[in-house]
Amino acid sequence: MPNGTYLAAQTWSAMLAGAALGLAFGVAMAWLSALLPLRLCGLPRRPVRWRWPLAVAWCAGFGALAGLRYGISLPMALAVAGCSLMGLVALIDLEHRVVPNALVAAGCVLGLLSRLGAPWPAWRAALIGALLAGVSFALLAAVGRGAMGAGDVKLALLIGWWVAYPAVVRTLALGIVLGGIAAGFLLATGKRRPKQYMAYAPYLAAGCALVLVSCADGCAGLLRAGW
Repeated sequence: MPNGTYLAAQTWSAMLAGAALGLAFGVAMAWLSALLPLRLCGLPRRPVRWRWPLAVAWCAGFGALAGLRYGISLPMALAVAGCSLMGLVALIDLEHRVVPNALVAAGCVLGLLSRLGAPWPAWRAALIGALLAGVSFALLAAVGRGAMGAGDVKLALLIGWWVAYPAVVRTLALGIVLGGIAAGFLLATGKRRPKQYMAYAPYLAAGCALVLVSCADGCAGLLRAGW
């Protein structure tokens, strides 16, 4: 088989493997997004029609991108798992305006496990990223007077722990830009008032997922720490 054809076959195989893994995660994500708010927070279950297609599209799409970026490997599986957890947080926040502490804790454990055996600089970068993100968003929440919730602060801290410093800066900046675009649209259409709370976690989650599957400069700490 010619070299170019072989590389193309490898690429497509990795993308299909990533999409298939993402599809499995997407089914689990849609199911958990309906179950966890009831079990963890006592919130009522809502029959949201778009939950399943959105969950599957999110996970399969990011899974394919992870396969393209990392090939069939452990980092690919970890990236898909991370993107799926971000998607689960986004879905629950969109429906219920809450970021469950259990999901943040699970994400912290995933970041911890990914760094087992990593050298001290990787841990230091992760700790700096978490501290920078947590403090920055706590200040934004205080200044915004209700426009941003405690769940957004917790999610920002988790993202900083995952992608580490300095990647956390561009990751959160991307999430803020996405959220700003959405907020501008909602304000322009009259669906939100100035300083009214909006679900910000989905945009932070999208920014994190994009970094996890692109990692163009190798700064995504969750994926590079242990390998």
